Amino acid sequence: MDVYSPEGTKGKVPYSQWADYSKHGFKPAVRVTSPSGTGGWLPSDKVGDYTKNHGFKLGPPEQQK
Repeated sequence: MDVYSPEGTKGKVPYSQWADYSKHGFKPAVRVTSPSGTGGWLPSDKVGDYTKNHGFKLGPPEQQK
């Protein structure tokens, strides 16, 4: 599972251990596409702001076409 650590770095954790990691401030990473068409990742708690206010869309660029 793709996650962001409390320090803001992206990484992966096993799904089976997600409950333990979430207790320590880890957040799910969500795949997004910027207005310029480049793909990337955002922490789940930032996605709403970026999609509403900055023109980002959910999913990788190849799904946006």
